[in-house]
Amino acid sequence: MSIEEKAIKAFEYQLEELDNVTDRMKGRIWADFTVGIIKKYLGDDSNFLTHTSVYSIFYDKWQFDSDIRLAKELIRNCIKYIEINGSLNHLNPIPPIPVAVSESPKINFLYRISESWAIALITAIAGILYGAGFFIGDYTAKNRIDEERIKLKIEVQKLQLKNSSLVAQLNKIKKSNTSMETSNSKLIRRDQFKNWPFTVEQGILKCENNKVTFEANGIVYGVNGLGSTYAKNNGGRDTSEIWAVDEKATKKLIEDGIPKENATTYINISEVLDYGLSLCK
Repeated sequence: MSIEEKAIKAFEYQLEELDNVTDRMKGRIWADFTVGIIKKYLGDDSNFLTHTSVYSIFYDKWQFDSDIRLAKELIRNCIKYIEINGSLNHLNPIPPIPVAVSESPKINFLYRISESWAIALITAIAGILYGAGFFIGDYTAKNRIDEERIKLKIEVQKLQLKNSSLVAQLNKIKKSNTSMETSNSKLIRRDQFKNWPFTVEQGILKCENNKVTFEANGIVYGVNGLGSTYAKNNGGRDTSEIWAVDEKATKKLIEDGIPKENATTYINISEVLDYGLSLCK
């Protein structure tokens, strides 16, 4: 089998091996093997070894499907190059074998023995170099895979630490909210009511001696008259500061001719107030 036939067989095998490449890691091993084959048959300075060809396939952040397509195209181009250019003997020249000129049978026999040994030696060296190409490719691929695994492990550890921190914060918030609830106070949220009258998302609703208050962001607001008086006397504020405007109702009044300064309507607070009074019972 000629060196050209061996080269084509090697590239055809790599083309078949692409069917077993199912992820980027396997693709990088394939690419490193391919580098060894290209260097062996097409030379260390081959254009197929540029950054835009085999060195970038499965290593740059392209789509995996695009890498497979580029890999197949690369192998086909290598085969086509060999078919068009013909002889590759200039890459692996075979030393000339001395031709016997003596008519002596003994001398001719020695030349034939020398020729056989030379061919065997060249074949053995070629086999070693061919295997070395695969070994180097495999060794390089394993090193790169190990580096990728280390990077991924570090990223996973970072995410785990971040997740643990978030879980701890969430548990702290839950514990804080739970500790604030009593028999006459409850944590209420926007999604619990049909008409949510506040501009904040949640808070503690409390009723004590018919004084209904709502605490949000560390500030106590009075919900009913007694609650407002209690809040103002104890450093709190009136609910009007966080009372949400009913945009739809306000717009309707303005359309009906009511002056804008008189048309402002707030969301009905009765649903929250009734629930707050129930906490006193």
